[in-house]
Amino acid sequence: LGIRHFARWSGTSGLRPSLVIQDDPPRTDEIRIVHTAVPDTTVDTPHGQLVLRLACTFRSDRIAEAAVEQACTLELRFAEPGGVVDVLQAHHALQALVSIAVSAPVRVTETRVRPAAGRWLHVHAQGVGAGSYSGDVPTPRPNEMLFTYADLGGLDGIGRWLTKSKEFWPVVAALTSRWYAPDLYDELQFFSMVTAAEAFERIRRQKQDVKFKPALKRLVALAGPPFQSMVGDVNRWATKVVRTRNEHVVHRGLRGDPDGESLYWLTGSVYALVVLCLLRECAVPEENLPSPERCPWMATVARKLCGDRRE
Repeated sequence: LGIRHFARWSGTSGLRPSLVIQDDPPRTDEIRIVHTAVPDTTVDTPHGQLVLRLACTFRSDRIAEAAVEQACTLELRFAEPGGVVDVLQAHHALQALVSIAVSAPVRVTETRVRPAAGRWLHVHAQGVGAGSYSGDVPTPRPNEMLFTYADLGGLDGIGRWLTKSKEFWPVVAALTSRWYAPDLYDELQFFSMVTAAEAFERIRRQKQDVKFKPALKRLVALAGPPFQSMVGDVNRWATKVVRTRNEHVVHRGLRGDPDGESLYWLTGSVYALVVLCLLRECAVPEENLPSPERCPWMATVARKLCGDRRE
């Protein structure tokens, strides 16, 4: 499985560029790029072996253009023979992970499968949600990422994500609408994040009947200090989320709706809450969790929420 921007997110590289520049007159005398092969990384997961492989390609017209490109691929060697559903589940789970981590939609560049005894086959993995995305976005900058490959725990963390995303798949699918359905009206984005929060608590507690405000407070307790420092008064925040949902569903048109900007940042806060809870489930250490101190986007959400004191 090849995923756009995975190499940048993982921070794995075998390239070492260097320039020789002359100041007077200004010119570049030499450009040198050294590529050193990076050994494959392999870990055992409950699903089978997970292999991270780095590949480097070179292209040139030998006259005006030359380029070196580096890409990461992930290979999942199932412990037991799997079917198409297993392949698609892993495909979408990994795509969703990178999207959430880099805060952008990402394109799957290649999907190949191989039977236990056979040759590699290319698969066009069109599917639900993120699987249909074929566009591209500029390379995400490190300060735009919600968490890094190292924060997650490397390949071991990805293995835990595969396990937890299968358990919480309705939650992950709702979260990714933020990146793969960006043109939804603000209130529909809000409903998607609320749905993710409610689904997370139902799955975690194995109960269908979950009261929303107590559920939010339990999720905040699970998310811990990184989220609490973002919203400040947890009871006030939970009250506002519940009231906003009720006004849009029960009292639609009878009461004043929150303005678009207020709803946008409230939606972002629910999104951050559920992502933090998923990372907790994946055993990400406290010091590696995204927080307003480590993540500029969360700092902006905190500033917007704390500046909005309307009840």
